[in-house]
Amino acid sequence: MAITQLSAFLANTPGTLSQAVSAISEAGINLRALSVADTTDFGVLRVIVSDIEKAKDVLGEHTIVSETPVIAVKMDDRPAHPGRGADQHRVCLRIYLPLGQRVRRYARQ
Repeated sequence: MAITQLSAFLANTPGTLSQAVSAISEAGINLRALSVADTTDFGVLRVIVSDIEKAKDVLGEHTIVSETPVIAVKMDDRPAHPGRGADQHRVCLRIYLPLGQRVRRYARQ
Protein backbone atom coordinates (compact mmCIF):
# COMPACT_ATOMS: atom_id res chain seq x y z
CA MET A 1 0.00 0.00 0.00
CA ALA A 2 1.48 3.38 -0.99
CA ILE A 3 1.22 6.12 1.64
CA THR A 4 2.85 9.48 2.32
CA GLN A 5 5.35 10.19 5.07
CA LEU A 6 6.03 13.73 6.26
CA SER A 7 9.49 14.73 7.44
CA ALA A 8 10.02 17.86 9.54
CA PHE A 9 13.35 19.33 10.61
CA LEU A 10 13.35 20.23 14.30
CA ALA A 11 15.91 21.85 16.56
CA ASN A 12 17.33 19.35 19.04
CA THR A 13 16.22 21.33 22.10
CA PRO A 14 14.02 20.39 25.07
CA GLY A 15 10.31 20.60 24.26
CA THR A 16 10.59 20.91 20.47
CA LEU A 17 9.33 17.40 19.74
CA SER A 18 6.53 17.79 22.28
CA GLN A 19 5.43 21.05 20.66
CA ALA A 20 5.33 19.49 17.19
CA VAL A 21 3.35 16.45 18.34
CA SER A 22 0.98 18.64 20.39
CA ALA A 23 0.34 20.88 17.38
CA ILE A 24 -0.58 17.83 15.29
CA SER A 25 -2.89 16.55 18.03
CA GLU A 26 -4.53 19.93 18.68
CA ALA A 27 -5.33 20.21 14.96
CA GLY A 28 -7.35 16.99 15.26
CA ILE A 29 -4.92 14.96 13.18
CA ASN A 30 -4.36 11.29 14.04
CA LEU A 31 -0.69 10.41 14.42
CA ARG A 32 -0.37 6.87 13.07
CA ALA A 33 3.40 6.41 13.20
CA LEU A 34 6.37 8.45 14.39
CA SER A 35 10.13 8.17 14.14
CA VAL A 36 12.89 10.59 15.12
CA ALA A 37 16.49 10.63 13.95
CA ASP A 38 18.68 13.15 15.73
CA THR A 39 22.10 14.73 15.72
CA THR A 40 23.61 17.17 18.21
CA ASP A 41 21.89 20.23 16.72
CA PHE A 42 18.74 19.04 14.96
CA GLY A 43 16.45 16.10 14.38
CA VAL A 44 14.20 14.80 11.64
CA LEU A 45 10.67 13.94 12.73
CA ARG A 46 9.05 11.42 10.37
CA VAL A 47 5.32 10.91 10.71
CA ILE A 48 2.44 9.09 9.07
CA VAL A 49 -0.77 11.03 9.73
CA SER A 50 -4.46 10.90 8.92
CA ASP A 51 -4.51 14.27 7.09
CA ILE A 52 -1.35 15.03 5.09
CA GLU A 53 -2.24 18.54 3.91
CA LYS A 54 -3.43 19.73 7.32
CA ALA A 55 -0.32 18.32 9.02
CA LYS A 56 1.91 20.01 6.43
CA ASP A 57 0.23 23.32 7.20
CA VAL A 58 0.51 22.84 10.98
CA LEU A 59 4.16 21.73 10.96
CA GLY A 60 5.08 24.13 8.15
CA GLU A 61 4.26 27.13 10.34
CA HIS A 62 7.48 26.51 12.28
CA THR A 63 9.80 24.36 10.17
CA ILE A 64 10.62 22.87 6.77
CA VAL A 65 8.36 19.93 5.88
CA SER A 66 8.79 17.48 3.02
CA GLU A 67 6.71 14.61 1.66
CA THR A 68 8.09 11.18 0.82
CA PRO A 69 6.09 8.38 -0.80
CA VAL A 70 6.54 5.15 1.15
CA ILE A 71 5.19 1.64 0.91
CA ALA A 72 3.42 -0.01 3.84
CA VAL A 73 3.83 -3.76 3.99
CA LYS A 74 1.87 -5.98 6.34
CA MET A 75 4.12 -8.28 8.35
CA ASP A 76 3.43 -11.06 10.81
CA ASP A 77 4.02 -10.17 14.46
CA ARG A 78 6.84 -12.67 15.06
CA PRO A 79 10.63 -12.61 15.39
CA ALA A 80 12.30 -12.35 12.01
CA HIS A 81 14.96 -10.46 10.12
CA PRO A 82 13.14 -7.30 8.90
CA GLY A 83 14.90 -7.18 5.51
CA ARG A 84 14.43 -10.83 4.64
CA GLY A 85 12.91 -11.08 1.20
CA ALA A 86 13.26 -7.37 0.42
CA ASP A 87 16.25 -7.88 -1.86
CA GLN A 88 14.39 -10.35 -4.06
CA HIS A 89 11.85 -7.58 -4.79
CA ARG A 90 14.58 -4.95 -5.34
CA VAL A 91 13.40 -2.82 -2.43
CA CYS A 92 15.87 -0.55 -0.66
CA LEU A 93 14.90 -0.42 3.02
CA ARG A 94 15.33 2.98 4.64
CA ILE A 95 13.25 3.00 7.83
CA TYR A 96 10.84 0.89 9.85
CA LEU A 97 7.88 2.44 11.64
CA PRO A 98 5.19 0.80 13.73
CA LEU A 99 1.66 1.42 12.54
CA GLY A 100 -1.05 0.67 15.08
CA GLN A 101 -0.56 -2.50 17.07
CA ARG A 102 0.84 -4.51 14.19
CA VAL A 103 4.31 -3.91 12.81
CA ARG A 104 4.54 -2.81 9.23
CA ARG A 105 7.67 -2.19 7.19
CA TYR A 106 8.17 1.12 5.40
CA ALA A 107 10.53 1.30 2.48
CA ARG A 108 11.40 3.95 0.00
CA GLN A 109 10.63 3.13 -3.64
